[in-house]
Amino acid sequence: IGCADENWIGFYNSLFGEKAFFMHVPTPDYVIGGRFWRNWQGKTNEVLICCNLGMDENRYKTNLIKLIAVIKESKANCIAVEIPPDHADFIKSFFGIEMRIFSRTNTMEYMNSFMSTSLCLLNLSDIIGTSRNAIIGASCGTPVIGNRKSHTQMRLFPGLAVDPLDIEGAASRIKRLTEDKDWYSKVVDFAKAGLPYYSKENAMSRLKIAVESKAKVLV
Repeated sequence: IGCADENWIGFYNSLFGEKAFFMHVPTPDYVIGGRFWRNWQGKTNEVLICCNLGMDENRYKTNLIKLIAVIKESKANCIAVEIPPDHADFIKSFFGIEMRIFSRTNTMEYMNSFMSTSLCLLNLSDIIGTSRNAIIGASCGTPVIGNRKSHTQMRLFPGLAVDPLDIEGAASRIKRLTEDKDWYSKVVDFAKAGLPYYSKENAMSRLKIAVESKAKVLV
């Protein structure tokens, strides 16, 4: 039973037979219920970047440099969460990018103060799994531009899925989200409709099916 690699089910089954199951980490009710939802009228024109400092250092730096490239290409205003101050100072001086910098926050503060108020989130991580950022974006009414290999990205924001190295593609999506608010509304409404897939009830239902299947094998 895996919580991260939905797209790997076929791979696991090819090795071990039809025994693999995907069960996402249960999502809190306040996320599924959209407690921090804001329409585009209530958002700034800033692009949010969150670099996930849980990554190892090399992956973190690779993710960060791609985000910087998109910000430069799009000429967007930027707000950054979870970027070390010394990295931020270097980015500002070397790349000439102005950004507002904030340290790590808890989930509710991140959703209310950053995710729900930003134009969109830019998340070009190479780590593929259940993207919490995509789920939180769908809950807040905030589009998420992310890796096209992520099953969560493709379920919630397929029109914003890009190759992480497609800098122009990501930048063009920021531009369209800025200018085309009808499309913006359709993007977030589609994502919101997909949120129940990640509810606690659905997670437990999948776990029950997996356990029952395993029990049949053991009988």
